[in-house]
Amino acid sequence: MRGVAARRCTGAKFAVGRLDARRRSWQQGERVRDPLEALLDRFLSLLEDYSIDPQFKEPEDLSDDELKNAVIELLRRHTVSQISARARISSISATAFTHRRD
Repeated sequence: MRGVAARRCTGAKFAVGRLDARRRSWQQGERVRDPLEALLDRFLSLLEDYSIDPQFKEPEDLSDDELKNAVIELLRRHTVSQISARARISSISATAFTHRRD
């Protein structure tokens, strides 16, 4: 996803590679868990609105720039979410530590 956001990888190349990687991981019994699973699900739903083959592109399909911008926003939200979750855990840990009774 970072490659798509940085334009090192096209949406089409990522989509094809991701499908192959997902198939291999399922065959090997690997599973992705949240929060990465939710992020990948949202990204894969974006790919449903993106035409891998320009020959079959429809007017409502995402352009390369629209896909890139959507991926950047997904990654930004994921990062903010992870930072917020870590801050909550740190706050809870600090509160638990300061409220201990001996």
